[in-house]
Amino acid sequence: MCRLNAAENRPCVDVFRLYREGLLLVGASARLQTAHGGSQLATREAGKIEIDGNQVRVSWHKSLPLPVFVCPLCERDCYRIYEAGGVWACRKCHGLDYACRHRHRSIPGLNRVLYLRKKIGASLVPFSEIAPRLPHARRYWRIVAEIRRLEAGLVQHARRDICDVLEKRHDRSR
Repeated sequence: MCRLNAAENRPCVDVFRLYREGLLLVGASARLQTAHGGSQLATREAGKIEIDGNQVRVSWHKSLPLPVFVCPLCERDCYRIYEAGGVWACRKCHGLDYACRHRHRSIPGLNRVLYLRKKIGASLVPFSEIAPRLPHARRYWRIVAEIRRLEAGLVQHARRDICDVLEKRHDRSR
């Protein structure tokens, strides 16, 4: 199983917060407290900040009046820099990604089923019973038909995945 290298789990510095707090001005210094400890930040000269001995350039956005960091590794403009292994750089250089991009992605259609069941007031458990309504409630029955179609897709997805796993196990045992 692939372990997610989430950006949320790393110490991060946001250029907008530093700007609002006045920490991008020459002579400013602060101690940044994170869940992983602390980092010393100092601005010794214009356009550069120093975080734990690592220098990071600060410039202005190309078309907006906003400050941006210039990543020390790739020279790309970024709004946040992250610390990994004692090096401060953008999330792309560290290979970080946001965890929300990977949640609930393994089962196609599941979130739609949950949303539709919630919409009609049915139980949120897939494949559970749906209470019948009057025949003239067309919108309700369209939603029920879509739920049944999506749940059939969930069954097909489970069968396909189980068969793939069993085939891989069988191939390895040879």
